[in-house]
Amino acid sequence: MTRFVRFDQKTGKEKLTEKEFQAHLRFMERSAEERSMMAGGFVGDTGGMVVFEANSLKEAKEWARLDPLFASGKYMFQIYEWSVVLNSEWNKEETHGNGNV
Repeated sequence: MTRFVRFDQKTGKEKLTEKEFQAHLRFMERSAEERSMMAGGFVGDTGGMVVFEANSLKEAKEWARLDPLFASGKYMFQIYEWSVVLNSEWNKEETHGNGNV
């Protein structure tokens, strides 16, 4: 599995409705049961970030498009493959590009 980071950014000033937010939250909770991930929102309601695992960039984008957060057009996302360079919490071997760190 490859790690990816998804940056979610608000596209305007309109806030999510409670229904939209709860749908997004349920999607994230279900996703956390299926894959390794951590997520959080930025202070000030400007967006958020998710670090997660997927088999490919294509799979990562397909997964992100399923999130109800983006159905309203109030948020957009960008996804990047992410290489951990330093990890003080997990005591596992990490990779950077094609080599080990």
